[in-house]
Amino acid sequence: MRLDRGRTKTALTWLLRHLLNPLILRSSGKANSYAAVIHHTGRLSGREYRTPVVPVAIDGQVVIELPYGDDVQWLRNVLAAGSATIDWRGEVVRMANPRVEPAAQVIPRLDAEHRASWTRHNFEKILVADLVREPLEADAG
Repeated sequence: MRLDRGRTKTALTWLLRHLLNPLILRSSGKANSYAAVIHHTGRLSGREYRTPVVPVAIDGQVVIELPYGDDVQWLRNVLAAGSATIDWRGEVVRMANPRVEPAAQVIPRLDAEHRASWTRHNFEKILVADLVREPLEADAG
């Protein structure tokens, strides 16, 4: 039996978007959650989206694993906008200057636990962005 990779990817995408992501979003971003919620705006639709991600902070930056590669809509939206906000550990933080870097350059900078885990997952690319410490516009004033 031969698998149709196009159909398999479409089915997996549907399951993630409609079943798994809504479940993960319920706890993502809270102080005790491993996952965060990245807020991004659709490039064409202008619609606001929320996507669960797994970030790690290193040296004033945030790095986010890309388990489905760099050809995903949320990543395209973030790169096109040049920034995004993340609900992370009970706070809202802004990231700027997002870029995709080879995992081989980023993974050695991680702590031992994340380095071992991310190496096992064999990620090829990782999103890297600068953490912005200034208040968000909605918080200022």
